[in-house]
Amino acid sequence: MFVVCFLAVPCVIDKASENTKFLAFISIAALCFVGAAPLVKDSSDLAFKVHSVAAVVCGVSSQLLLLFNFYWLLLLWVPWE
Repeated sequence: MFVVCFLAVPCVIDKASENTKFLAFISIAALCFVGAAPLVKDSSDLAFKVHSVAAVVCGVSSQLLLLFNFYWLLLLWVPWE
């Protein structure tokens, strides 16, 4: 998970506009937290909370980043029939 984050940092921050670079950083940092606190059956309550909150933050910030930079990519969520 950390390899994905560290390899994505230059590309994502480079493609983001000047006003949305913080969203790129937040989404990648949250993805690192998801990897650092894996959701396993025997994990503690704190690890579960860190994993869950980081996953939500990563999802929301990455979709906001797409909305503000490449809004047409959000059409990929529309099911193609």
